[in-house]
Amino acid sequence: MRFRPGVISTVLVFVSATITINLSLWQYGRHQDQTARLAEVAAAIDGPPLTASSLSAAPDELKWHKAMVAGTFEADSRRYISDRFLFGRPGYQVVEVLAVQDGPRLLVDRGWIPAEDWSTHAEAITEDGPVDVRGLLLPIEPGPRVTARPADDTHPARLPQETESFLGVGMRRIGLPWQTLADEAGDVAGVYLVAGDERVRGRPPAPTPLPVDGYIAQPKVIGHLSYAGQWALITVVMIAVWFWASLARGRAIAA
Repeated sequence: MRFRPGVISTVLVFVSATITINLSLWQYGRHQDQTARLAEVAAAIDGPPLTASSLSAAPDELKWHKAMVAGTFEADSRRYISDRFLFGRPGYQVVEVLAVQDGPRLLVDRGWIPAEDWSTHAEAITEDGPVDVRGLLLPIEPGPRVTARPADDTHPARLPQETESFLGVGMRRIGLPWQTLADEAGDVAGVYLVAGDERVRGRPPAPTPLPVDGYIAQPKVIGHLSYAGQWALITVVMIAVWFWASLARGRAIAA
C-alpha cells in the first residue's frame, strides 16, 4: 500500500481542518456557556419570589426571578401594543406602570385583550385601588424607539410591536417596545414584570378570563452542541477523503 499525499491537497486539508476544529471547539464552548446560563435561569425561577425591597438591585440580578409585589396602577399610564395575535384574533398587549409599595415604579405586562370591543375589555380590567401582582421579572433590553399610532374610531392610541428589519423592510416581530415604554414612563426599574403564572411552551393559554396573561419561563436555546458535532463531522469526512485520495494517488504512481 502506497500513501502519497499531494503537497497542495495536504496544505489545504491542514488549513481547513484547523479552521473546522476550532469552529467545533468554539461551538462546544458556547454550548457549555449556554448550559451554565440555563442552570442559572432554572435556579432563579425555582427560587422564592422577590419582594419590593429587592427591585432596586441591578437588572441582571433580577431577571428570571419571580416576584410578588403590592402597589397601585398609575392613572393614565396604560399603553396598548398592537399587532398582537392570539387564538387567530388581533388584539393588544396591555402595559401599565405600577407604583410599587416600598419599591420603585415598575412596568407591568398585564396580558392580551382582543381588539374587538377593546374598550369594554379595557374597562373591565381597570383597577383604581391597591393590588397584588405576581409574575416573572425580565430586563428591559435596549432597542429601537417606536412611534405611537394615533387613536381612531375603532382603535386606541397604540404602539406597534418592535420588528427586526433589513434595509428598512420588517423581517420579523421581536416583541414589545420596552425601551420606548420605559422612556415614556420616566423613572422606572430596569426590569419589567410579566404578570400571571407560568405557561407551558407550545400550549396556548385559555382565552378567558381577560386579560390573557402568563409567561413562558424558558430562555431562547440555540443548538450549539449540534453545530459543534457538524463541524467535527466535516473535519472527519474531509480527512477521510484526503486519506483515500492519497492512497489512490500512491497506487497511480506505483502503476
